[in-house]
Amino acid sequence: MEWGKSYEIKELQYDKKVIAGEEIPDVTLPDEDLYLNEECLKEKYNIINFDCIPQYNLQKIFIIVIHEEDDNYFLYHKRDAKIAFERFRIYGEYNKLHVQDPKYLSIPIKLSRIQVQVMTEQGICLVCQRYVKEDCKGQVSIPVDIPSDDIIKKNAINAIKGRKRKANESLANIICNKEKIENDDCKNYNESISNDISSEEIEKTVIELKNKLYEKRRVIKEGTFQFNFHGCYYMVCELLPNHATDVQRYGSKLKAFRDLWRKGFWLVDGYKFGCDYLAYDKTPMENHSKFLVNIIPSSNNIKPLELIALLRIATQVNKDLLLVITDSESLVPHYSIINWWKVQKYVILFIFQKLGILQSVDQYLNVKLDQVQVLDPDRFPHLITAKNCFIRGSTVRYIQLNPKNVDTELLHNATRKEMTAPITK
Repeated sequence: MEWGKSYEIKELQYDKKVIAGEEIPDVTLPDEDLYLNEECLKEKYNIINFDCIPQYNLQKIFIIVIHEEDDNYFLYHKRDAKIAFERFRIYGEYNKLHVQDPKYLSIPIKLSRIQVQVMTEQGICLVCQRYVKEDCKGQVSIPVDIPSDDIIKKNAINAIKGRKRKANESLANIICNKEKIENDDCKNYNESISNDISSEEIEKTVIELKNKLYEKRRVIKEGTFQFNFHGCYYMVCELLPNHATDVQRYGSKLKAFRDLWRKGFWLVDGYKFGCDYLAYDKTPMENHSKFLVNIIPSSNNIKPLELIALLRIATQVNKDLLLVITDSESLVPHYSIINWWKVQKYVILFIFQKLGILQSVDQYLNVKLDQVQVLDPDRFPHLITAKNCFIRGSTVRYIQLNPKNVDTELLHNATRKEMTAPITK
């Protein structure tokens, strides 16, 4: 088992690119679409009390978060979901009923309270409360979606052709019946009628089709996602106080999320793997997570059985276990990366170029090897006669072995020694 300190772990160094206002190369939105203004808040988001927002705060806001009942938070607009994912590495629970490509645009996106609190602390999001309009309770009638001008023009041309075709057929039938013209001659007469379409006819028909579309209405019932757009208004509110039953647990998860997020990680809820978070060093859409994050307050004891169970899961899914120790007196957690070792197995020590059987190892990486064999005798002739050796942990950076058949007793002993060791400052 390896215990790595946070300052020794290169992957846990701070990423300065996450500071609000700095550019990130992967952002696809232009700068003018990142910021919100009063007109956008009123027309697109239906926010009626944006006057209460200080002007200096409005210039920093990127995202609108909607607070619903039962302390749920959502992103209702694709613009917000795109900025949250691409610029600030906020990846929530997407709508699985209407999955889009990419998935982070499958609105509404559900966020955790910790994600919203971190964005609020950074001043990059605005929390709003949803209210149903008085005249829209139960259902609301809204206009149908208007197609683009090209589609309307194409439909207008088809409509004109259809009308002329019917008129020509009717006129040809009347003339043919009146003059008793044969069928072949009647067909030729029908085809000879001009089908030319003037621009005035197209313009007139386009206006006619648009007027019909404007008059159409469709009914949306309350409780649907579209009703939240057309039948509701929104008011800016403060982030409500935390009502979590375990305040200490929530505070520990918040500290870990805040610190790892600032270090450049994507953090996703890890309940499916039995941990607190899954930490990604690359986008979660196309990559696997790097760490299973387990958060433990410093006042709590580490249960070896739970640690072993989580380590086995991490080994099976080819991830590392990141143990995060939080302290109520410190804003920065302590990190330890834990791995498995197996004794009585061959191990290659690259520093010494030896091959031997790993006999024992402790929490300080002190290693004892038996049946040592030198792989490069020309370079290390003085070690040919060595049959066993002891290597101090200060010279060993890490040991990587096949994680099969783990010796749990060795893990127990190392954990007990670490827990009972006196704390030195």
